[in-house]
Order: sequence, then C-alpha cells, then structure tokens
Amino acid sequence: ARCQVDRQGWQEGFLRLFRYIAENRDICLCALDSLGREYLKGIFGADIKSIVRSAVRQMALENGFPEDAEREELTTRFLTIAAGGVLEGWLRGELTQTPEELTRQVDEIVQDYIRGVALRLKEPDTTRR
Repeated sequence: ARCQVDRQGWQEGFLRLFRYIAENRDICLCALDSLGREYLKGIFGADIKSIVRSAVRQMALENGFPEDAEREELTTRFLTIAAGGVLEGWLRGELTQTPEELTRQVDEIVQDYIRGVALRLKEPDTTRR
C-alpha cells in the first residue's frame, strides 16, 4: 500500500542502536556527561544518519515522490536530529518507553509525515510562489 515504508530495515537498525546503547548504557552515559553531546553524536551520528537516509529514500521511492535532493537532505537532517534527541532522552531516562515502543512511535510519526507529503503532492499548492 502507498504511504508505507519498508520499515524492517530502518526499524531493525534503530532497535540495534537502542540495544547497543542499553548494553553499554553506563559507558554511553558517562561519555555523554563527561565528553559531551558532540562526542556521542560523533560516535552514533553516522549510524543514525545512515538509518534515516535509508528510510527517507525508501519512502520517496515507494510513494513515487519526485526526486528532490535538497528536500531529501533537509528531511534526513531533520529526522536525524530528532532521532538523536530521542536516543539521548532515552539514555538519560527522560523517555521511559522500551526501545520497541519508541521505534513504533517514531514509525508512526514518520508515517504521518509521509501521508502529509503525499497529500501535499496531490493537491495544487496555491500558497507557493
């Protein structure tokens, strides 16, 4: 069906990252607190971006979105920052959901975004100039 992403790939990547952090929570938290967010971002940022980029490309292809490299890059950056914030919040205990629950909730947000893009592309936009 349209407006669906092959979620197995990116969800599995996200879950693997959560599980790695869970198994190494004390070390990751220590690195975050002592070395800072930028250090941890350097470690996990490439993985997160790769997972997100894969999901963005997949959803664009599956939904027949026109090729737009600039939009794809902005969407990837936006969702990478959001996913990094979710991981950091979870690591700090600010988010108490399980990795599976968080992955499902992030998936719902991504699906809502896809539906919004699909609707926007279907309707002529008279507000753009």
